[in-house]
Amino acid sequence: MLCDIKNELGNPTVRKLVSESAFDKSTEAMDRKAAEFQRREDLHLYGWFENNEILGVCGVEVHSKWVVIHNIAVDPKTRKNGIGKAMINAVQQKYKTAVEAETDDDAVEFYRKCGFETKGFMKTYNSVEYQRYRCVLRFN
Repeated sequence: MLCDIKNELGNPTVRKLVSESAFDKSTEAMDRKAAEFQRREDLHLYGWFENNEILGVCGVEVHSKWVVIHNIAVDPKTRKNGIGKAMINAVQQKYKTAVEAETDDDAVEFYRKCGFETKGFMKTYNSVEYQRYRCVLRFN
């Protein structure tokens, strides 16, 4: 079940799950991310719970006609059980809109398996070019 956990970013379990999907996993970066989630009304953080245990997180930015996934991660012990896809489907049904994400080579297949269309592009971080993918899941 998908639940709002925006106010739980101080919880070590939540922070660890969020860091699983972050480029910068440092404590300072997680502190900045938590502060940004608290400051911005358009950012929402959801947790996937089963038997009162949090198994995944999904952080999104909500726009009027689409939702952007900024973070999505599933506890390593429970990966490959459909939890990531279930979170995406629940978010899409909650907002009744398209879902977008940007990802790298490590996660692009996950998005494709979830039904996203993907398009590759190059992005520069600190003067280094990286292969990235824009992923779009249309709302029917």
